[in-house]
Amino acid sequence: MVIVFFFDNKYFHFIEPLTKSISLQEPDAKIYCHAFNLTKEQKDALYNYPCVDTVIHEKIEFDPNVADNYNKGLNRGQPLRFQLTCRRGGYLLDAMKLYDEEEFFITADVDTLMIKPLTELKEQMKNYDVGFVYVSETKVASGFIAARSTDNAKRYLKTWYDTAMDGRLFLCKDQKTMASTYENMKEEVNFLMLDRRYLDHACSDDSVMWSGHKSAFGTKDEKYQKYLDKLKKM
Repeated sequence: MVIVFFFDNKYFHFIEPLTKSISLQEPDAKIYCHAFNLTKEQKDALYNYPCVDTVIHEKIEFDPNVADNYNKGLNRGQPLRFQLTCRRGGYLLDAMKLYDEEEFFITADVDTLMIKPLTELKEQMKNYDVGFVYVSETKVASGFIAARSTDNAKRYLKTWYDTAMDGRLFLCKDQKTMASTYENMKEEVNFLMLDRRYLDHACSDDSVMWSGHKSAFGTKDEKYQKYLDKLKKM
């Protein structure tokens, strides 16, 4: 199994709890990540974390001609967000090309925590091409995606990537284009609808993946500490 992440230097500190949680729940997993604008110290530290197998280092700057600024009026320190999230399907395809001997792939936000093994999901996905948390006709939660390296999955991911990257990049475009691509291809591709255990904002002990995306986790520092506290109990 290959797990795909992308992050910039502002979210680097989440790599430590995330990789430790993966090493406890899925110790044979290989982590493939695109890392943006890391310092030398961060680059040197990255390979010391468990399960990290491949890192693609990139430099990127915010381009107002390409994307909206996520910082606008929010002061969250993530101006690059839309330039990264809309590439998510491409990162999965890159990983499938590199790890052509692997069959099962997932991608998740870097501010997540794996609190249970993916045993059930891996068994279920034997009969599907792509799995995700479906929200509505206009939104699929892109923070956790499972995919097998089938032709159908690759076709879906390529179509989604091309659609997401076409034109200006803006808030939730990755989720909206993921949903529209699903609606257009749902008769051609086998999709597994996942429940919120795989993208849980409520910190439930019954879930598989915690997601710190919602404000219920508190500030970024509070979220980080909550993850560290959970790791101590694993």
